[in-house]
Amino acid sequence: MKIYFKLLLLLFLFAHLSADFIRVESGVRMLYNTNFMTKGKIKDTAIDKSSLNFSDQAIGYGFWAFIKHPTPFLPNLRIAYENHESSGKVLQNLRFLGNNIAKGDKTTFNINTLDFITYYNIVDNLSFTTLDLGLAVRKLGGSLKIGDKTQDLNFYIPNLFVRLRIFTDTLGLGGEAVAKSLFISEKQKLQDFTLSVDYRVLDLPGFDLSAEAGYKLQVIKFSGVQDYNFDYENDNVFLGLVGRF
Repeated sequence: MKIYFKLLLLLFLFAHLSADFIRVESGVRMLYNTNFMTKGKIKDTAIDKSSLNFSDQAIGYGFWAFIKHPTPFLPNLRIAYENHESSGKVLQNLRFLGNNIAKGDKTTFNINTLDFITYYNIVDNLSFTTLDLGLAVRKLGGSLKIGDKTQDLNFYIPNLFVRLRIFTDTLGLGGEAVAKSLFISEKQKLQDFTLSVDYRVLDLPGFDLSAEAGYKLQVIKFSGVQDYNFDYENDNVFLGLVGRF
């Protein structure tokens, strides 16, 4: 009986200590696309500005969240989602999915990314610095719609994850750099870089809220995947809110 009591006591103490060290953060962003460039070939159709007239300027959105815990050897978890869309009109007659498309038909290209990330804290709050390293899988989804015909995108890209954060609690001011990258060749690569600054606007016991602003660059190139030959680049500036528990 005493053994069971001691085990329960240890579990209680562990749960209490874990509550002090478990950290949860989440954020939402509105992204303004300053350079939406897509070219390549999907199925039998070339996709580029010369034929589909995609707009550079568009509004995207995203959210992210992560949880850190003190359990040894188990990685921490992070997810991130973004959605971008650009529209235009067909500038010349073309064929898409075996169908004739007339000049002037509307075109819409949507791309969304969902990242599943497992990572470890290499440095945490040492000299106000946090360094995370990990592995990730990106689910790339979306669709290309021309006229009333639609071709969906859906595949996965493994990549490396690095995050560096510097924060001064006295000023409530922080800066962060996040990189997700996979390089096989110039025609097969993922590059995703984010730079941001944030300022704490609300500081409550157990919760604080920060406003953030930053810049993000995505480059995704691949060929020979599900009949896709794809070259995508997207520059964004963004504003967001970050909650920390």
